[in-house]
Amino acid sequence: MINRLAALLLFIAGSATTTMLAGQAFAQKQDSIHVDSAHSVTFTPTSSNQELAPQRTIDMVLSGGAGYYVQGLMSAIQPTASADFFAQTSDLDFTAGFHWGFSDPSTKSLSLGLRFPLYESDNWRSGVFADAALLLGDNGRDSNSFSTGIRADVAARTSLLEFRFATELRRFPFGGDQLEAWGGLEVGIAFNLIREEGSATMLSPKDSLRAELRPIATTSELEALDTATSQEEIQAWLDRFWRARNATGSPMNEERREYMRRVQEANKKYGSPNRLGVTTDQGRVLLLYGDPDRVQTITSTINLERKYEFWVYQNRVIARETAFFLFVKSAQAEESGTFAGHGEFRQIYSNVPGERSDGIPTDLPITTYYYIQGFK
Repeated sequence: MINRLAALLLFIAGSATTTMLAGQAFAQKQDSIHVDSAHSVTFTPTSSNQELAPQRTIDMVLSGGAGYYVQGLMSAIQPTASADFFAQTSDLDFTAGFHWGFSDPSTKSLSLGLRFPLYESDNWRSGVFADAALLLGDNGRDSNSFSTGIRADVAARTSLLEFRFATELRRFPFGGDQLEAWGGLEVGIAFNLIREEGSATMLSPKDSLRAELRPIATTSELEALDTATSQEEIQAWLDRFWRARNATGSPMNEERREYMRRVQEANKKYGSPNRLGVTTDQGRVLLLYGDPDRVQTITSTINLERKYEFWVYQNRVIARETAFFLFVKSAQAEESGTFAGHGEFRQIYSNVPGERSDGIPTDLPITTYYYIQGFK
């Protein structure tokens, strides 16, 4: 009897232990599912998601044009050529240029002035500008005799081309001098000579916060952050920002914790002394959609210096069972446009609506090319 009772007690104790271990395993499984669920959270990009402005750029524009040239009683159509330099900082834009007029007589001049943005993209690569400059030039007949004038133009810039409607008053009709003027159209090709992003370590905590939240913040929210001056106001803004994105109402606010985890990962993986990782294309995609399910590194089939990274997400992005992002990096600085060498991977294509898509590159391996084509 005693032996049977002891066996029964051992059985009950073993069952209890088994139940407890099973309960712990179930709890751990529930916790892991919760973490995986948080990591798969996707955030909706906002219209305020734009590249942060650099600290300084220097561009050169080589252009040609044609216009109407007047010197005293003489007038003619005069073709022109020019080389202009634009030094841009966060405060002022400076211009300097050399201008040649091909006519009889020919003209030469030097311009020094300022550029005023009428509209400008956040990354400083395009916009509409007004230029005003002091003009130093010859009189078209005696190259040793220089006069002072003014130049004004309205310019439209894309990432590669610049179009200008310009006027030049090359000599004022004072003291018996003849009027000398020119007006016409110029078209040029823009080359970036220097582009400094500025040191990431020099950003204020408020600037860093703005860069981190820019992909998911609305324009009005960022404007409210800009008006906050004290640390208390910034913290109050931050609390309101994340309360609005607490979908479950949980006091832990898993969305906030997951997003900040991605911020740390993006800065660690893609950051540099001169740039926060969250401001890169790969950092932005990581913030919005999380870690990809699959990453493939690809070399161009026609240029060994050109590399691609292909990110694939499965059942993570709304309206796309399979979502992917293609990034390109070129080590060749002479490449321009889509393949310009900037030392980092830049997004070139995605099948997610609203994401940047410049077209599917034709130098991908054939299997990858047709895989992407199958989702168009």
